[in-house]
Amino acid sequence: MGISVSVDAINAAVRSLSAESHRAIQSLGRTLLAAYAYNNFDVNHTAEKSTELLKHLTSGLLFPLAHGVKTEDLRCSKELWEKLPLNPKVEPSILVPCKG
Repeated sequence: MGISVSVDAINAAVRSLSAESHRAIQSLGRTLLAAYAYNNFDVNHTAEKSTELLKHLTSGLLFPLAHGVKTEDLRCSKELWEKLPLNPKVEPSILVPCKG
């Protein structure tokens, strides 16, 4: 067909899709019905002339909680975090069921 797309058109489409994705991610995060996952990884970078070849990167994903999860279902989250031994601000203790 001889159709071509300019670099400017491609860049405009990428900017538009990126902005749309940004808004969707912010909107999902505000619902408090999302799970966050992070991954730290190292990349041995050799493309540039640099004395430091190893790059440390972090990727993040935001997953919507599915299957009809509502904020009411998560009402114990704060109480559990306040008692969780992994919380650095709290003395390790035995978890107590939250009061519904």
